[in-house]
Amino acid sequence: LVILTVLAQLGMPWIMRALAPGFADDPDKFADSILFARIMFPYLLFVSLVALYGGILNS
Repeated sequence: LVILTVLAQLGMPWIMRALAPGFADDPDKFADSILFARIMFPYLLFVSLVALYGGILNS
């Protein structure tokens, strides 16, 4: 999961081009969306870890 997060951080420009191709026309919007995605993407890692540890604690 950590490796996936690191790879997504490095490949975020290509991911954003695939998910939101219209943003590539406006360089400022594209840069802002990449920055926002890089800030928010690690949240998935932490939520997954919380769910895993919560499941362990409940068992």
